[in-house]
Amino acid sequence: MSKLMEYIQLLLSSMRSYRRVPYQIESIDVTKGTMLLRLSGSCTVIKTTIIDTIGNPKILSALTPLQACCIGGYYGRFLRKTLVGKEAIKTMKKMAFLLNGDKGQYKIIYQNRDGSLGYIHKKIRKEFVEQPLILVNSKKIISKFDPSQACYIGILAGISMDKIEKSSEKKEQGSCVLPSAQSIRPKLRLVK
Repeated sequence: MSKLMEYIQLLLSSMRSYRRVPYQIESIDVTKGTMLLRLSGSCTVIKTTIIDTIGNPKILSALTPLQACCIGGYYGRFLRKTLVGKEAIKTMKKMAFLLNGDKGQYKIIYQNRDGSLGYIHKKIRKEFVEQPLILVNSKKIISKFDPSQACYIGILAGISMDKIEKSSEKKEQGSCVLPSAQSIRPKLRLVK
């Protein structure tokens, strides 16, 4: 009986430590590509770039999945504008860790050629396939990924939004109307 209680206490302590987030995003300056991170429970503010935050697995894993997805979205939207040539290759090599996270309930297992992601629920071993824009719009689903994988989903969604923006500019010269991400119909499913 005492081993059962020790196991329950260990499980509860690990759940509490997972919920504690050491960093909070204070602000993001998209024009400069910088952001301010505040350490939780202190007045310490860290000024860093979005590229450095994504390239640092310790900071990225300390954020919530929603915050990591947001940073990835900003990075994906401005990826082509900020990185050129050899710098892009160096940064992409640093991001090999993005799919190695193991904290969340869901795990990315593949990406189709059409851009849709295949992910699996770890406990029930059920597989789902959805577009990154749909995953980003669902806070319940994205919050159940590991922060590094949520960042990767955000990067893919940001790149998709950038492509949509550029194609709409080419089609409609002079007007600045973006098709919404909701033009892609989500698949309805029960999330428990």
